Formats: sequence, structure tokens, C-alpha cells
Amino acid sequence: MPSAVYDEERLDELRATRLLEEDIVENFDWLTDVAVREVGADAGFVSLLSDEGHFLRGCVGMPNEVANNPHTPIEYSVCAYTLDRTEPLVIGDVEEQPEIANHPVIKTYDVRGYLGVPLLSSSGRAIGTFCLVEWTPRDWSASDVETARRFARLAQTEVELRLELHKREELETHLEERVAQRTRELKEAKEEAEATSRLKSALLANMSHEIRTPLTSIIGFAEVIGEDDTA
Repeated sequence: MPSAVYDEERLDELRATRLLEEDIVENFDWLTDVAVREVGADAGFVSLLSDEGHFLRGCVGMPNEVANNPHTPIEYSVCAYTLDRTEPLVIGDVEEQPEIANHPVIKTYDVRGYLGVPLLSSSGRAIGTFCLVEWTPRDWSASDVETARRFARLAQTEVELRLELHKREELETHLEERVAQRTRELKEAKEEAEATSRLKSALLANMSHEIRTPLTSIIGFAEVIGEDDTA
């Protein structure tokens, strides 16, 4: 299994799209359906590869047991072999490829022809694959490969839009947290200023009282002395 499957930065980007949380992605359904018909392939799907498994979206023409169970162990994914490449993986007959000829999915579903285009994010990491498959060997033409590339680019647009939405949501959350933090700081500063003002008022009142008390005594003595002088 390619080490790219477990690359944390790649996995973070995949999770950020939230595609793993949705069982149905309508844009992928449409893309794979049109691509399968345009190329004349037997089946197609979008494969999302996580460390938790192989998630299929937009399945067209696949056996019911696959379409109805779109989450399988990563070990069952042929598409994992596209994660460490930027160019399409084009196989006319998988039985001529020793690396994957005995792969469990190949044996179970009799896949013979495979065309997989990596779905690359703007960072250049492959988060999945746009796949077309055949139940019999096929000599994929340059036109077939270019068509698959074109639909893969459309799928990548969906991925990028979701990543951009995630970034904006993170920014909004960050701004909300900053505003909340600043509001707390202003409230604390206001409460501290009010407490200081109250303390200052109390201190001035106490000082005024202490100043007035000895002055009252002095004035009283002065009056007594004055009375004695006049007597």
C-alpha cells in the first residue's frame, strides 16, 4: 500500500472537504454518469481514500454489492496506487500487471481495464481518484484518457470549492472567537475601571473626613480662646 495513503496533510485536506460525511454527492453522480457514457466504459466512480477506508461516490455501472456498500477497507482499493502519482494510471488489462493482478477487488469483480485519474488539490496532493473501469481488457485511447482528465478536473473543482468553504468557515470561526475575546477584555477593563473609580471615591471621602475632623477641633479651640480674650 503506497505510503501516501497515510500522509497526514493529505488526510487533513480530505477531511476538510467533508465528502466522507456525505453518502451522496450529486455533482459526482452526474460527472461519472456523463463520463461513462461519453467514453463508453462499463462503469465509473469517484474514489476517496482515507486511512479509515475506501469511500466510493458517484458509482455508475458498479455491481449492487459495491454501490450499496460504498465504504470498504483500504486494502480493497486499486485506486490507492494513484495517490503517489500526478498522471493517470492507465491499464488495458490488469492481468498483465503483476502488482495488482491478484488484488482482491480485481478477482472479486473481474475488473480487467482500469483508467484512474488522481484528484489533486491546489496543494498538489491526491485526495482521491476519478475512475473508469471495464469488465474486459480495453486499449484506452488518448481521447479516452483526455476525457477522463477533463471530468477529473471538474471533480477537482468540486473539491476546491469545498476546501475554500472550509477555509472561510474557519476564518469566520476565528473572527467570532476574536470578537468574543475582545468583548470579554473590554468588559473586564470596564469592570476594573469602575472598581478603581469606586475605590478612588471611597479613598477621597475617607481623606476628606479625616481632614475635616482635626479642623473642627482647631476651630473649636480658637473660638474658646477668643472668648477668653474678650472676657
